[in-house]
Amino acid sequence: KNSKGVLAKVASSITSADANIVQVAMEDSFSEAAATIRFGIQVKDRVHLARVMRSLRGNSEVVRVTRTKS
Repeated sequence: KNSKGVLAKVASSITSADANIVQVAMEDSFSEAAATIRFGIQVKDRVHLARVMRSLRGNSEVVRVTRTKS
């Protein structure tokens, strides 16, 4: 969701799952309801990635979490 403090909350969810953020990009959105933020993160393995994604999905401001290939 596009609201104040969302970037900080999402970044906190990632780091609290013990992942390292190496890149952040935000796309322009014509909608005031939602924003797209892409994070490049370092994880140990697929299990660790799954834990990070679960942590993000538990955040009420997050609408969708997807993985893209690097």
